[in-house]
Amino acid sequence: MEYKIHPAIGIARVGSSSEFFIGPERPFELANRGVTFKDFFCRIKRQAVRFRIFEHRDDGTSVDVTARAQITWTVRVKNRKSTKSFVSGASFGGTEMDSGIVEVTGLNDSRPLNASVSFDGGVPIPVSLGEVRTDASGCLIFLGGSGIAGQRPGNTTPISSTGSSGWYDDTCDGYVQASMTLDGEIHPVTPAWVVAAPPKFAVHHTNVVTMYDKLFDLAALGVGQPTSYQYGVRPILQRAYDARYLTSIPDDAHDWPDLGDFSTLPPARRQAIVDRLKPAGDMPALENLQLTATQLKWMQEFADSGFVPDSLDPPTHPAITAEGLDRAALDDCIGGAFGPGVEIAEPVSYWFPSTSDPFRVPSDYSPGRLTFGLPVPWHGDAFGNCASYWPIIHPGTVRSSTGARVDWNRLVSSTDIPGTWDRVAIVAYDEISGEFREQDCRIRLREIPPLRPRAWRWFPPLELIRRVIDIVSDPSPIDFLRLARLGRQPIARATDPDLLTRLAQHLEHMSEAELRSAAIDVQAQAARLEVARQMIDEQLRKRR
Repeated sequence: MEYKIHPAIGIARVGSSSEFFIGPERPFELANRGVTFKDFFCRIKRQAVRFRIFEHRDDGTSVDVTARAQITWTVRVKNRKSTKSFVSGASFGGTEMDSGIVEVTGLNDSRPLNASVSFDGGVPIPVSLGEVRTDASGCLIFLGGSGIAGQRPGNTTPISSTGSSGWYDDTCDGYVQASMTLDGEIHPVTPAWVVAAPPKFAVHHTNVVTMYDKLFDLAALGVGQPTSYQYGVRPILQRAYDARYLTSIPDDAHDWPDLGDFSTLPPARRQAIVDRLKPAGDMPALENLQLTATQLKWMQEFADSGFVPDSLDPPTHPAITAEGLDRAALDDCIGGAFGPGVEIAEPVSYWFPSTSDPFRVPSDYSPGRLTFGLPVPWHGDAFGNCASYWPIIHPGTVRSSTGARVDWNRLVSSTDIPGTWDRVAIVAYDEISGEFREQDCRIRLREIPPLRPRAWRWFPPLELIRRVIDIVSDPSPIDFLRLARLGRQPIARATDPDLLTRLAQHLEHMSEAELRSAAIDVQAQAARLEVARQMIDEQLRKRR
């Protein structure tokens, strides 16, 4: 019997909001369906990862013992990206960022992960790498940073897709350890690893080759095993089909008749699909990426009718298990191409065969090793030409909230990516349309918290209005004007010239029909708000 922390490699993601959601904990599920992935001000929520301790028994079963145990969690993370270029070896002039050893214990405890970076012996710059918490069951929750990109004073080096001298960000990685007392006895616990990665902007998509697929193949876990349609072949076909929502490929591409009935794909059609796969063909149509040897074997056996027709239903994993936590976390990461990568820069083949547990980082690894070599700051690669590499992380052409095809990063300023990166929308499964679409992030009047009566005399915060203009999926001045009227102040009273400039720019890009429609909409809204204002004034008069 032994005790291990799961997931073996946990993936957190940075975000500009203080709010967060827990990342996937069951394989194949669309985690957090119905959740909004931005907060009230349209800032991107952080993705947290939750760690548990499982008892692995001699009969091969495992059980979660976290809630029964007394646990002290120990975390240490580092960011080494600002020290030097992983590509050329040239110095970037910065020091590594180190949270130091941080401990949390018991229930509902929390500690920050504070670090700092300095350049060429200069004054240290404080950087938060996130925080760790325990929940009401004693599980460890790791939260990454806020997605910042900073630079040393006077730095003139622009950000790039391979890393830039004088810059830093708040991604990191490191170990998660635990000391545990269970039923009055102290037990050793196998540690885990955590990575705080950039956001995954297409939260419900899965890469055609995931980190789990890569490690599964390297460990040869599929050798001698039958090919499952439900858990092997169907996920590959489904991922290819879903790519239409993140790229400019035609809607009829990968248009399988019905994945729930493989008889609609006769052997000749199956072989035609296999013939298109790399290395002989041109699929997947992503740079430097092809299916793993195991996945290619599954697809060939599918073409040869040598697979197990186990179920026509989508793959499911209803319970939270140790193995399921490991897979869910790694299926949420890209398994190629590594050029240099997104969540992990270290080519995962480096740690084979140094470990008997293929989904766990070797014990001789030090904090900061997995993310060392990723671009610094991460924003340089995220908003470059990487849709052809990792569309699930950084989409290309997507569906807006209304279903129109739009450029995903259209709201990001090419001259200020670190300052505007969180303007992009999150692409998620839309329950109404059954498609993957941008989540509409307009701030609506019904979402504005109740204001004290006297607050109506003041103009709404400019930050709120900036977010309305900058972050909306379909730029429009309507919401801006609604809020301006809500504040009972003329538009001319706004004192931010840049704000009015952006409003003018949005108006210039609208067609005549759109302007006329907006004018009618604004007039109707103004009439409703005037009635509301009169009702509020009446209530105020009654209370004087």
